Amino acid sequence: PAKGTLINIKLNTVDNQTQIMIKIDLKLKLKFIFLKPIVKSMYKKMFTSILYRINTEIQKEIEL
Repeated sequence: PAKGTLINIKLNTVDNQTQIMIKIDLKLKLKFIFLKPIVKSMYKKMFTSILYRINTEIQKEIEL
């Protein structure tokens, strides 16, 4: 139902930190359009959890 959706992830270095910007251009078929807020929320949670996991693993490596 989300065929054609574009996900753009941009990484910038700001003051020795990494800034992550995610832009999602959600394309839904007409019969799924009423689900758009739910799908956006799910994408946001999914990317947040992935980035949190990446950050956690990097912190573990730094501490070793």
